[in-house]
Amino acid sequence: MDKIAFGERFKYVRTELARLNTENFAKEIGISTGFVNTIEKGKSTPNVGVIDSIYRKYSVNCHWLTTGEGEPKPGVYRYEVATTPEDIRRASESNVSEVIDIGAPLRASKLKMRQLEEELVTCSQAREELRIRLDQTERILDKFNVMTPTAKGVQHEPA
Repeated sequence: MDKIAFGERFKYVRTELARLNTENFAKEIGISTGFVNTIEKGKSTPNVGVIDSIYRKYSVNCHWLTTGEGEPKPGVYRYEVATTPEDIRRASESNVSEVIDIGAPLRASKLKMRQLEEELVTCSQAREELRIRLDQTERILDKFNVMTPTAKGVQHEPA
C-alpha cells in the first residue's frame, strides 16, 4: 500500500467527508491526534480496526480508502465544475467521475459576440460608405437641377 497516497485519501475523509479537525476526527475513530498526523503525512497506515471504524462512521468505501480505486463512498458520483481549461486539466487529474465544463458555452458565446461585433463594424463602415455616396449623388443631381425624392417619397425641385 502506498502510504503517501493512503494518507491523502485519509485526509480527504477527515476534511471533506467527516468535515472535522484533526482532534475531533481522532476522537471519533479512536486514535490519537498524533497518529492522525502521521497517517496523513504518509509515514504510517492504520490497522484494520481503524479502517473499519471509518467505514462504520462515515460509510467510506474501504477499497477506495486502501487502494484509491473506485469512489470514496459507495454509490456517490463525484463531479467537478470547471470554467477554464486549467480547471478542466486539474479536475481530470483528480479522482472525479465527470468534469462538467460550464466554461465551454461561455467561451463559445464570447467568440460569437466577437464575430457579431466584427460584423457590426463592417456594417457600420458599409453604411457610412453608402451615406457618402448618397450625398455625392444628391450633389450631382442638384447641379443638374433634377427632381429628387425626399424621405417621405414626395418629390420637390431643388433650390
